[in-house]
Amino acid sequence: MPVAAGGDSDPANLAFACSGCNAYKSDKTTSLDPVTGRPFRLFHPRRDRWARHFAWSADTLRIDGINGIGRCSVAALKLNRSALVNLRRLLLREGLHPPAP
Repeated sequence: MPVAAGGDSDPANLAFACSGCNAYKSDKTTSLDPVTGRPFRLFHPRRDRWARHFAWSADTLRIDGINGIGRCSVAALKLNRSALVNLRRLLLREGLHPPAP
């Protein structure tokens, strides 16, 4: 539960996120799937498996949502914004991307 929505700041309730993702997430726990228009909950980093909801694009620079939860999370957190794509490009050149599963 986001602190902005009344959740507590206990470490068990928090997740590491960059300031951009944290700002885009804000107090959201759901979002609309850009494909179906239906609401879905956002990806939960402690309960969900990344590979069940996301895949890397062929060049590994973009994150593709492979179901409603994944697509909503990509859209709501703007996970393919230009700054992140550029960061992934630099990390790829250094052999540090994509992250190990």
